[in-house]
Amino acid sequence: MREANLELITRHVFAHGEDGEPISRARLAVEARMTRSTSSRLVDALIEGRIIEALPPVNTATRGRPAVPLIPARNSYVGLGMEISVGMLAARLVDLSGRVLAESLDEGALVGAEPGKVLRHLGVMIREILDDLAPGLVLAGATLSLPGLVDRRDGRLLVAPNLGWTDLDPYPLLAPVIGPGVDFSIGNSANLAARAVAQTRPGRPGPWPSFVYLHGEIGVGAAIRLDGREFLGAHGWAGEIGHMTVDPAGPPCRCGSHGCLEQYIGRHSLLHAAGLPPRASVHTLLGRVESGDPTAVQAVEAAGHALGSVLSGVVNLLDLPTLVLGGDLAVIGEHLRAPIAEEMRHRLLSDPLAAPEVVLAPMGPALSATGAAYEALDRVILDPARWLRGEDDPQRPGEDGQPDGDDADADADVPYGDGDDAEVVEHADADVADDRAEPGADGSEDAGTPTDRGPATAPSVWR
Repeated sequence: MREANLELITRHVFAHGEDGEPISRARLAVEARMTRSTSSRLVDALIEGRIIEALPPVNTATRGRPAVPLIPARNSYVGLGMEISVGMLAARLVDLSGRVLAESLDEGALVGAEPGKVLRHLGVMIREILDDLAPGLVLAGATLSLPGLVDRRDGRLLVAPNLGWTDLDPYPLLAPVIGPGVDFSIGNSANLAARAVAQTRPGRPGPWPSFVYLHGEIGVGAAIRLDGREFLGAHGWAGEIGHMTVDPAGPPCRCGSHGCLEQYIGRHSLLHAAGLPPRASVHTLLGRVESGDPTAVQAVEAAGHALGSVLSGVVNLLDLPTLVLGGDLAVIGEHLRAPIAEEMRHRLLSDPLAAPEVVLAPMGPALSATGAAYEALDRVILDPARWLRGEDDPQRPGEDGQPDGDDADADADVPYGDGDDAEVVEHADADVADDRAEPGADGSEDAGTPTDRGPATAPSVWR
């Protein structure tokens, strides 16, 4: 019971503050449907365990003590997000407040590179940022983003066509540098990038609860979010939009099919259609389009029509209100909007009633690494009791029954029990982020749950 209450309190604190106002102790008791004394003891335990943090009290218009705002703790637990893409290696450390504390990025062509060599180099990058960490920080977990089909239960990459990799277990090569006792998992790059779009920081939902995320680089992937949860499919492989067919008689694809979307909007295809060399950047393509180069303009318009055709099928099937363009597609996104909208006007049954909104994902490198770090931090947010085990449940010093701040009569208004045996009220809350897949929600018992690698021991302080 205490474990579930700790999770409920933690998730409310992390989900709050979208409008810049952290939740107070008194308001937290009301929203969590606990007596203030129960909520207060749990909050004290979480503060002592460095999972949440209390800000200085602020005066309110109501009677009672000043309100004590609560926020996610800073500089305590960190998540390690790692990314391997066809053109970059990344390692990023993010704390519970969402701040990036350290990162290492290394661009390079990785198509056909030997997996062991790539992973060893990534290990060197990880070691560099871990060695620079301040003493006292706790590495809560590590998640690796990979551009292909992954088996999250077994922690294996099944196939990454654009890298040329198959049947790879990355853990043995990364475990020595990550360290013993640190949970390790892997995920698909588009799904993890979508996590960074879906949340404005670890545990706090963003403005779009349901959307499809399109990530374009050399390869093209997608991720589907429904009501704040990721939809992975029966095997965890949903989202391979780059291999949906635009034209069955179209150009051959690396996957063995013909006319895949990737052959129309992938980086190499776009650059070739625009008359640019394969090593040119998408920013060069953008410059050509904005300067009015007719070949470049035509290439991007054709890509937009191909993308709009495929996305129309996705929206007709799933009725998603928002389409998010990321990676290269975000860079040229303003020039893709018109052809996408034109295709949807012709193909979407719902277009006159509720045309989906096309938005651009945040710019910046290695978005999947950020999402991977958020997933690593879920180990703390969704199971805070694990990180407090071995501690006694602290009592509030000077407990005098005087309510604080913005709800002086919280105890009287919330008759849901007292002490650690207070009733746990499980209820839907739009302000609480929850990425755990519901059993059966994706066609399987629990296809979306990654299996952590490494010993499930108590966390160790880095350095």
